[in-house]
Amino acid sequence: MKYCVFGKGKGASKMANQVVTKMLQEYSRQLFGFTRAEFDSIVEYDVINIMAYYYSKMNAQQKAVIVNVLQEQFELSYMDDTLEKLAMFADDEVYVPLSCKLMDRLGDSRVTIIVYETIFMCCANMTKNHWNQSNSYSNYLVLLNTAFFHALSYKLHIKDSYVNSMKALYDQDGYDEFVESLYEKHLDDMDWDADVELDVLDELIDVSKTNTFFDEGTQKEYMDAVEAMGNIRREHVNTVREEDETKGFARIVEKTGISELQSVDIHGFECHFCEAKYSDEKYIIIYQKDTHIRDIIDNEEEWSNFQRELYREDIRQDNSKAMVYIVYILDDNSDNIPIQVIESNKTYGRKYVFSEDETITFINGIVKTSSDEISAASPVQEWDRILREEHLTACLTEPYSAKKVASYLGGQRFDADYVHDDDYSTMKHSKVPQIKWVKSLETTGFRDFCFDQKMMTFGQINLFYGANGSGKTSVLEAIEYALTAEVRRVKDFKVKLPTDSFPKLHIYDTEAGVHTFTPGFSKKNNKEIERVWYGVPIGRTKSNLNENFNRFNAFDSEAAYKFIHESDNSEDSFASMFGNLMFGETVVDHEKKWQRFKRAFNDRYTELRSELSEARNMADIYERSLDQKTDSSKSEEIEAGIIALKLIGRARLPKGSSDRYPKILEEMKAIRKYVDVLSVHNMERMRFKAIAAQVTEAKKNNLLYTRRRKDKSEEITRLAEENGTIKKKIFDEREKQTGIQQRLDCVNTDIRNWTIIQNVLSHEETIKLVNDLLGELTQIERELYHISKIEQRPAIINFLKLDDHQGLSEDEKQHYEAELEAAKARRRQVENKYNEEKKAFGEKEQQAIELRKIGKTLMSDAKCPLCGHEYDTTQQLIDIIDNAVVIDDKMDALITEIQELSRRIMELEKILDRQKLIDRAKKELLKLADVVPIVRKCGSDYKKLYEYVTSKAEKEKRKEEIVEQQTALDNQGFSIRNIHACKEYTSTDSTYLEYKKNGKGIYAEFLQNRLQKIQQELALSESAIVDHQKKIQQNEQREELLRSEIHSLESQLEALDMDINRAIEQALETLRTKFELPATGVLGEWVLKYHAVYDKCELEVERLEAQNLIALERQMLAEYKATIKRVEPMVERCARAVQAFEKMPSLSSFVEKGIRSNIQQISKFFKWMHHSGEFEKLDIDDKGIYAVRGLNNQEVRTYEMSTGQRSTIAMAVMFALHMAAPDAPQFLLLDEPLATMDDTQVLNVLDILKSMAEQNTQIFFTTANGIMINLFKECFKNTRFDYKEYQFVKRVNRPSEIKESSINDTKSIEELTLDDLTLDFHQFAQIRNILRKNQEKLVAREEWEELPEEVETAAAAGVQVQQPIIQTAPENFYMTLDSDERRVLDVLVADQPESVTEFVKLVSPFPNYKTILERINEKALDFYEEIIINTDEMLPYVEEDYLDELKEQHDVYYDKNKADLMIEEQRRLAEERSARLADELKKSEAERRKLEAEREKEAELRRTEAERRTQLEEELCKAEEKSRQQEEQRKADDARRQEELRKAEEARQLEEQRRAEEEKVLQEVEQQKIRYKQMNVCQYCGGAFTGLFNKKCKVCGKPKDYA
Repeated sequence: MKYCVFGKGKGASKMANQVVTKMLQEYSRQLFGFTRAEFDSIVEYDVINIMAYYYSKMNAQQKAVIVNVLQEQFELSYMDDTLEKLAMFADDEVYVPLSCKLMDRLGDSRVTIIVYETIFMCCANMTKNHWNQSNSYSNYLVLLNTAFFHALSYKLHIKDSYVNSMKALYDQDGYDEFVESLYEKHLDDMDWDADVELDVLDELIDVSKTNTFFDEGTQKEYMDAVEAMGNIRREHVNTVREEDETKGFARIVEKTGISELQSVDIHGFECHFCEAKYSDEKYIIIYQKDTHIRDIIDNEEEWSNFQRELYREDIRQDNSKAMVYIVYILDDNSDNIPIQVIESNKTYGRKYVFSEDETITFINGIVKTSSDEISAASPVQEWDRILREEHLTACLTEPYSAKKVASYLGGQRFDADYVHDDDYSTMKHSKVPQIKWVKSLETTGFRDFCFDQKMMTFGQINLFYGANGSGKTSVLEAIEYALTAEVRRVKDFKVKLPTDSFPKLHIYDTEAGVHTFTPGFSKKNNKEIERVWYGVPIGRTKSNLNENFNRFNAFDSEAAYKFIHESDNSEDSFASMFGNLMFGETVVDHEKKWQRFKRAFNDRYTELRSELSEARNMADIYERSLDQKTDSSKSEEIEAGIIALKLIGRARLPKGSSDRYPKILEEMKAIRKYVDVLSVHNMERMRFKAIAAQVTEAKKNNLLYTRRRKDKSEEITRLAEENGTIKKKIFDEREKQTGIQQRLDCVNTDIRNWTIIQNVLSHEETIKLVNDLLGELTQIERELYHISKIEQRPAIINFLKLDDHQGLSEDEKQHYEAELEAAKARRRQVENKYNEEKKAFGEKEQQAIELRKIGKTLMSDAKCPLCGHEYDTTQQLIDIIDNAVVIDDKMDALITEIQELSRRIMELEKILDRQKLIDRAKKELLKLADVVPIVRKCGSDYKKLYEYVTSKAEKEKRKEEIVEQQTALDNQGFSIRNIHACKEYTSTDSTYLEYKKNGKGIYAEFLQNRLQKIQQELALSESAIVDHQKKIQQNEQREELLRSEIHSLESQLEALDMDINRAIEQALETLRTKFELPATGVLGEWVLKYHAVYDKCELEVERLEAQNLIALERQMLAEYKATIKRVEPMVERCARAVQAFEKMPSLSSFVEKGIRSNIQQISKFFKWMHHSGEFEKLDIDDKGIYAVRGLNNQEVRTYEMSTGQRSTIAMAVMFALHMAAPDAPQFLLLDEPLATMDDTQVLNVLDILKSMAEQNTQIFFTTANGIMINLFKECFKNTRFDYKEYQFVKRVNRPSEIKESSINDTKSIEELTLDDLTLDFHQFAQIRNILRKNQEKLVAREEWEELPEEVETAAAAGVQVQQPIIQTAPENFYMTLDSDERRVLDVLVADQPESVTEFVKLVSPFPNYKTILERINEKALDFYEEIIINTDEMLPYVEEDYLDELKEQHDVYYDKNKADLMIEEQRRLAEERSARLADELKKSEAERRKLEAEREKEAELRRTEAERRTQLEEELCKAEEKSRQQEEQRKADDARRQEELRKAEEARQLEEQRRAEEEKVLQEVEQQKIRYKQMNVCQYCGGAFTGLFNKKCKVCGKPKDYA
């Protein structure tokens, strides 16, 4: 590593390297003895960590850039995995390089700067060299680098170094300037910062500004960094990632060890038929070659054919028993493949869509033993260790109580009840075995109401199924109870179970020994069990055996349910939901309790510190107060002061100091505000005499100005009242004009209307023509309606078209019918004879005879019916036919007779059909007579009726002519509506009726005369309004002048400021009552004297009060010192408790640590539970766990996932925890684990369970779901596992019946207990074969992969080493069919239709019956190995070999499922009823629409009429609106006048009030003068007189002017 500094000129790099080397040598002890090479490794490790932080913020493209530049910089290879791991643990805070921390220990910032600038330059070069400024993520990377080192400079306190570095690297003075320069540079490119998160970078810098603290680091951290960098170099430097030399199928064979049996090209797919190395499982691995998967999936027939060929090829390999897995391999051209459609199809075998890597994982086994282990210490033990030091362990178990906190702070311990002093260190040999498998369970004494079977012997795979409540879960809880002495579900309800000797659980240990567990044994040895199985050190804490058991060996469905349904995206929810899942709800409850105590201790610590601080502060205050107390008195200066102020009544003051000076202060305070009034108005230099004169002069001027303003206001009021009266007159005239205008409008309307009406009524002939046309049109429409009624009956029309309407008599009709029957019988007789005679001839002669017969039959004219040649005559054609076809006379006679009979039959049928038509037509005419009068009128005159019907076109033409005439007349104004309106006007209009009543002149002249009179009336009204408006204008001008004068007077009054004047006057009068004010004295001097006395008096009063407070302050000081002595130890004890709680790691940290340490295994399980490529990985960050979609690399949080996807996360965590606990019992209890998953996810989970079983895991699985039961059976039957099923059958008032069955043909371990036998090689080989089938119960796979030589010799000698696994087929073919397939097969088996028509009718509910028949044959291939239905003919049929068997299955099936079939039939009938109702609803809907159309037509007519009325109403409304607006205007004018009158009244009242106040003041002044005269003092100011003969006032100087 080459070190550098910026801005130091040439040789700076060499100098920097020398400095680093020198520091490492001189300060070796402080730097832990690191060599230069080791320190360089730490620097390189820092650079990689910083780049990993950048890596975590980038997209995939930019991540690849970071990997490349890092590999170039350090000459490393394939760094992406390392960066992924480091990025997983990257924090959002600034990473402080370990090398900078190490040099910072020296306290010399120069060395820190060298390391900082070296790392900055290295990272800047790597980001700048691949800077693409058109890529926003590339811009983000460069800005992130500059922001990171900006933030780091604050942490290291080397801000200037950052500025120098930015200048050298980017020619900018800092980060902000760099950002601004980029914005200026990209003004035309708005997307350059699309992915740049400036707010995140700003926050990074701001946080570092405020939080500059970082830990020094330990020697172990630095040593770990050196070791980690060494590992990175060993793994990546100068190496090439291991690449598979082989590709494709050869790579799969190499990685899995499977053997290929045959490779076949089927329908363009490369199909490899293989078998597994250590099992009977078969694999068909399919590569896309000439055909793509999408090409056949979309075509159901092609896919079915492909699968059928695949199956047939598999049968040829003699593979009728083994389990077959069909794997479709994904390649680069595999987008848009319907994976779910493929994997959900179970025809011929289980199907998967995998990549090559996933295929290798699947064949080798999904589950591999994990090397990762969960941390040995559980959260409760870590919390207990911390709290035990402060005696606070009860905070984990006890509910919060304030009294408990107070008791602890008072010195009491708060230890948990479960802490004891057992010495476990003396235990040397454990009597607790490591459990391999569960052998059997005795349930006697445990929930006897559930079980009728007291002993249950288990296999490796155990399926418990039955109805809910039948006891399945109780079996698992019996196992849990026997092993842990607790049942979590019961414990959560705080119910205690008796720890007696039952249930008894017999287990195999890892050395094939058998042991027995009971609740009593487990409770007694719970800590030792927990140590042996789960690696928990024995301590003094309460055992968490049950929690660990449910964590590692049982899928807690309730915790999973909470994880699935009750989690949100908050941090607390994340910790809680995974805490429940990983550690159990008890641990979560422990955390909630100590967190509550933590908050209480924090709150109490704050309160106690505040109380202690307050006590210390108050004690200090009282001490300083007592030190500052003084006894100096101000009494002499106060006495001198009140004499100088000439206080009135000094002699009446108390004599004692304690009463005298408070009284003086009280008197001084009482007049303080009056002194302040005089002080604030700039009168300090004025004498008291001048102030009094100024006040008197202001009062006189105020009185004068006020009287003038009042007079002018009264004149304004009078003018306003006069204007109001005039405006009232104008308003009345306006109202009058409104009425006149309305009458004028009415007359104008009448004139216009009369012109139109007169024009219409004068054309009487036109009016008559309109009425005649209307009558004729009505008659024509009625007749057309009648004709349409007749035309709706085709029989009547056809009858009327006959030339002769006379029918046959009854005798004639019977005669013709009899003759027709006889002719038909004779023709049949002759045709039979003809056919018999024809048989005597040869084949060609028969054809010739038939040809002649057909020719004569088809011949209707002289044109040949065969070749189309036209002959001269018909006879000529007959002769040619006779000559061409020579037959004997007998055959010719028969042919001729047949032809004659056929012609006669046709004639007779024609006669009878004509008679039927006549009869039907007459019946319909009889029914129509009531509706159509013309039918009754014509009677039997059918020709007249026919002429009536055929006149339709003539009537329609006439109707069109009439409509055209009406349209022309309407355009001229002669519509029916207009004519009626004109006639109505002359009979109803009031004006016209008035004219008729007078009976003089012409109506038009009458209207003109009325119009002139109204216009004259309107002109007179307008003239009056103009005169009124002129008067108002004159009054308003006068009013404006008066207002200007009033404004001038108000300005003069405002200048006087009478409020201040009155305040000054009141202040002077008040001071004179308390002091003898000198008339010539200056106000400012007197005020200074007053304040001097006031201040001294206050000090004296305080001194007197302090004498009483000293004793009280000494008492308070003693109390506060006692509080300090009491609280200090409580604060110290509380502080230790708070510190202990601060050390407590949260449950979320344990959860995160557990998930992070197992995230790869969890991710592996999670990916496997979904479709191939649906998710890339599962990962975790500060916000919680998330998945990455394969489609777009989008992160999906748990709250965004579906219920099924969340359940897969819960399952994946549980599997990972189980795999990470190597010493835990090797079995899993799964209680209804897959309820929320879809079929594909269920199958994938079952694959994982199968793979775990291959790794020696015993499975206990419960379910009540029928589909789940079938899927589980299909997965584990016909395998080498010891697979047992337990069916739980509920019974009334009795325990459930348990039906146990062993599915696979494997021997139990108990059959191998013949320890005393001496075995030869042949016997050993046989037993070894049994052991191979049961190897999971004894040994691991690694122990049996290689057989000993003796076994190979025995096999060569002909001894069978491994028996084939027998797979039993379903007993009933009907059970393999779905409902549609069964119903179609029923048609062929039970109904057996004889014709195609009958068959099509029976299968009419199934339009896709051909596809269903194919599906039945496909299943028959599986069941019978050949098809059973022949579909080559038009009428399909069941092969005779299978017909009887299928009939029997049909009867058995329907006898068993009679109730279900009745329900199905009822459902079908209900569907048919629903269909009929739907048809009826459609018909009623059509009728409803027809009625609505008719109603709409009627409504249209009504709307037209309503529009006319609306138009008239709108005109009336407009007139009313105009009148209303005028009325509102009038009211507004009235309101305004009222408001003006009110304001005038208020002004008058205020003026009267002011006058009354002035008069009152004048009266008081006069009364004061009278009092002064009585006192023989100056009547103006109350001052005393001086002089013997000419007496003058001492204050104001005025002479005495009264006797």
